[in-house]
Order: sequence, then C-alpha cells, then structure tokens
Amino acid sequence: MQNSPSLEIALGAINNALRQHIHHYLSQASIHLSGPQSQLLVLISDRPGSCARQLGTVAGRDKATVTRHLAALVAQGWVTRHTDPNDGRRQILALSADGKQLLAKVKKARADAYRQVFSPLESNDKAALVALLEKCRNR
Repeated sequence: MQNSPSLEIALGAINNALRQHIHHYLSQASIHLSGPQSQLLVLISDRPGSCARQLGTVAGRDKATVTRHLAALVAQGWVTRHTDPNDGRRQILALSADGKQLLAKVKKARADAYRQVFSPLESNDKAALVALLEKCRNR
C-alpha cells in the first residue's frame, strides 16, 4: 500500500496546479497579468480604501512583493494611487476605469481556475477546507 502524500507535498501540488490553471485561464482570456497581479486586482476591488500593506496581509505576501506587483498594475493604468488625506504616508489604491473593465474577465478566469482544481470537492468539503486553512493562517 502506497503512503499518502505529506501535507507539504499535497499543498505544494495544489498550489502549483492553481498557479498553472490561473495562468492558463488568464492567457486564454488574453489577460497579460501574473497570478499575484490578478489577485491584487480582485483584492483592490473587494477592499476599497486599502493600501499595499493591508493587501499584503490579506494575500499573505510581504509589502515589498505587493508593491512590485502594484507598480506594474499602476504602469498599465489599471490601478490608481492617491495619498490618504488622514495619513500622508499612506497610499490608497483603487481600480481605474480600465481596471474595472478588466476586473470581470479576471474574476471569471480566476473562478474557472479554482473550479477546475477543486471540482472533486462538494460544497461542504470546500467550506471545511477553507475553515481549516483559515485556522492555520490565523494562529
């Protein structure tokens, strides 16, 4: 009887599958964004008034990495930054008009990728998986 894969191997394989599927579905939709850039676009939409540090916390990425990905999104004209009137050190992020138009295609591509990877799971299994992962993340 073959041993079950370790948690490390199983999570690594799922992470790789998600990255590959996200890349595939973004490319198929002619969206030239990386997986992390597409995730940030969605997070900016879902969390109005956020800054890079806050998005990094939600995404589990360090601020420097988030800032690098955001620079590309700003350069493409999909994201805007403006200084927080209450804290001059903080840059508030928002989607531009072009970013808002791109968002629907990005959300569909990402949803298709997740649906593909997690299709073997029933809804209650997905909810349980999310709860377990959040428990680890919020330790």
